[in-house]
This record gives sequence, structure tokens and C-alpha cells, in this order.
Amino acid sequence: MIEVKTVIDAESFAALESRCFDQPWTASDFKPRIPYVGAALWVDQVFTAYAYGTLIGEEAELFRVACHPDRRGKGHGLRVLLAFQVDCFENGARRLFLEVDANNLAALALYRKLGWQQTSRRKDYFGLGNDGLNMALTPEALRSELKRGGY
Repeated sequence: MIEVKTVIDAESFAALESRCFDQPWTASDFKPRIPYVGAALWVDQVFTAYAYGTLIGEEAELFRVACHPDRRGKGHGLRVLLAFQVDCFENGARRLFLEVDANNLAALALYRKLGWQQTSRRKDYFGLGNDGLNMALTPEALRSELKRGGY
């Protein structure tokens, strides 16, 4: 069974972070960001993935997306990111944005699949040779991708 909820569970998010990132956030890194939005996904009652960011006025920013390393490649990242995006748009966002390492091909493929468009590039933003890409998503672009992609 797959269950997606729009919740923030800082402790669970931090535990998954430590399995997914070289520089993981701690539970306290998640707590002070208010107003925050998040989506969490469980598969067979196992915490599997999350998306986390903020929503202020008509703009939302995606800070983190993580999927348990043993459960990647099964569409869980897409499900949890889609839930995050829909929640943001249903709560007044007119634009979502993010920054991603240009070398993170898996993340870029996921974002592009859901209609995110690159808006700018920051040379060496994530370190020498690791440019940062700024990306944005509108409700219209997401709807278009959903119709085209058959999700």
C-alpha cells in the first residue's frame, strides 16, 4: 500500500536525509522554516520519500526531495514531489522554484518530467565545476505535463 500525506515530520525527514545526502540536514534544520509545506510517502508502512519547502504568498520554494536509496527507481520521488506541488498550488502558490546542481541528472530528469523549466544558471554555485540551475514551475505547466504524461 502506498500512502502520501502532506505533513512535516522533522525527525523522519532527518533520518532519511542521513541515508541520501553527503551533507544531510538535521531535524532542527527542518523546524524553523515557517510557513513550510511538505509531503511524505510511505510504502507498506515504511517511510520512503519526502519533499519539503516553504510557501509564502504566491511563491513556494522546494528545498529538498529525498527517496530511500533502496526504494529508488519505482516512481516514489515523482509521487511525493507531485503531492508537494499540488499542495502548494491548492494553497495559493502561482509559481514554484528551486535550485539544483546541474550535475544531478536524476533530479533534473524528475523535475523536467513534471514541467519544471530552467530560468537561470549560477556558475560554480555548488562548488567548482558544479553549476546551480534555477528552475520554476507554474500550475499551467504542471497541468500540461500531467495531460501529456498520463500520470
